[in-house]
Amino acid sequence: IMGQVASLCSGDIFKELQEKYGETFVKLMVAEKSKEVVHEEFGKLNSKSNETFQGFNDRTSNMVDEKSKALNNIFEDLKAKVNSTLPGGIPAIERLKGQSINDFSGYNALQNQINSVKTQAFKKIEDEKGALQGELNNRKTAMISSIDQEKPKIQVYDDLPDPLKTVVRHKAEETFVDQISKNKGAIVESIGKQFNLNNLEGIFQKISPEGALNGIVGSAT
Repeated sequence: IMGQVASLCSGDIFKELQEKYGETFVKLMVAEKSKEVVHEEFGKLNSKSNETFQGFNDRTSNMVDEKSKALNNIFEDLKAKVNSTLPGGIPAIERLKGQSINDFSGYNALQNQINSVKTQAFKKIEDEKGALQGELNNRKTAMISSIDQEKPKIQVYDDLPDPLKTVVRHKAEETFVDQISKNKGAIVESIGKQFNLNNLEGIFQKISPEGALNGIVGSAT
């Protein structure tokens, strides 16, 4: 019952606002919807950036695993040669050196280098993600602020409780379809031109650890 009353009241209020303020009311409703669109579009951009940077993390992990296995294979071959050529094999040379073959052969040191490169790569990815999402948030805030500054003010609407404002805005979406749709299209296009997240691959190419990892594995051969 309360919902029906609210709906009826909002319908009366909507009609009153439309008749009394005309084009000014239309512009206000378009502006209100514009803010919703800005929030929605930047929400999509944030979600896409999260997915993209998670993809960068996954690719980095796979790359590190691959290089770590390659390094391990090199040292397994080395161990096999030691066992087949030296009397007493690896245990004998470890007793002589007083430490594990993984230590004096340099294997552990190289694996530590790989882990260090991985940690640094993850930090760079997180930094790039933070910078981009900070830029997105700043731009969203600026756009919302600009809309608020430019939109017309109708005190009767501003004084409505939030539930009634919401219903009035929904009614406006049904009534001012063309104006709202046109403005939404312009906002979506503008944001899309400013932030084309399809071009983020360049960020990964800049911070990819592949070269450093190849250098580490290459030093073991």
